[in-house]
Amino acid sequence: MTIPEFETELKLIDPRLSIVQNPNRPQICNIKLGGHDICPIPSGEIKDVSDPAYSIEMPNGSRILHRSREEAVALVKHTLEEIKDPINAEIFFAA
Repeated sequence: MTIPEFETELKLIDPRLSIVQNPNRPQICNIKLGGHDICPIPSGEIKDVSDPAYSIEMPNGSRILHRSREEAVALVKHTLEEIKDPINAEIFFAA
């Protein structure tokens, strides 16, 4: 799935969600809620399910796995649920 297609899917969950290119690492984008980061995802396309071969090399040489569409949606939904609590919302939006 392309990132624009995925952003459309996310906006159906909550219209405040957006996907923004990471200015420091062109290989990743960030899912944001009202301008605040939820999680990074790959730029270009996102795979539906986890794939151990789908990773990114960090500046220090280590490799980290990209989140899948399934994992990113689960994290977004979890975050939205967590910020229903006013204390959690204050912490999230203060960061």
